[in-house]
Order: sequence, then structure tokens, then C-alpha cells
Amino acid sequence: MPKLSSYASATPAAGDIVPLIKGGVNKNATAGSIAALSRVPNVQSVASAATVTPTFDNDLVKITAQAEALALANPTGTAIPGLGMVIRIKDDGSPRAISYGSQYREIDIVLPTSTVAGKTTYIAMIYNSDETKWDCISTATES
Repeated sequence: MPKLSSYASATPAAGDIVPLIKGGVNKNATAGSIAALSRVPNVQSVASAATVTPTFDNDLVKITAQAEALALANPTGTAIPGLGMVIRIKDDGSPRAISYGSQYREIDIVLPTSTVAGKTTYIAMIYNSDETKWDCISTATES
């Protein structure tokens, strides 16, 4: 089977594997092509808020200048088991406390409890419908 990238302008044959997507579609693609299934990420953008509630419709929650303590509420929307989202946080130059709703669960990581002044932090998670949890599987902060 050819690599997925070789399908950029082709129509998949019966039995070919194509990715499951949750975001939008490439509006410039032709109907029926793999390119029509290419992802256009949905982004929830927030400058600063005391509470941010991610929505599953979004692939990325982008917090650009957090200026107070941050509570990440449990994500809302109809989540699909096995799919996830990423939260990206940058403060306004001062460290800010971070707290989490009850559905965030650490999986072999420790969730950050504060931002690092002037640095970007990522939190990646996957929805676990068996336990109604957002399994946080990775976190990284700019050095």
C-alpha cells in the first residue's frame, strides 16, 4: 500500500486506510480526494481568563497571555474515544498558578501547577470514554 502522503490528490481505493478526523476539511480540495479529508485544525483562542473550558470541537486551546491564576475546567462537547486535544499556555511574563478539573488525569507525567514566566507550555491529552477522563500523556515547557 502506498504511503498516505502519496494519496494527496488521489481517490482512495476500497480497503485503503484513511485517517479519522474531527476538525474541518480543506475547502480547496476536490470532492472525493484524500485532500478533501485533510485536517484544518480548529483552534479555541483565549488571551487570558480565570477559567478556560476547552471544547472537544477544538484541536488546540491556545492561551496567549495568561494574566491571572488559571483553572482549566473539564472539557465540554461530545468527545470521541481515543481522539484528543492540546492546550498551549503562555503567560504575560509572570508565573501563574494552574489548576485542573476532575476529568484531567496524569498518565506517567506530572501536570504543571504553574506557568513559567515568558515560556510556552503544552499539555497533550486523549479522551478515555471508559473512565470519562482526559488522559494527559505529555507536557512540555519551552526551555
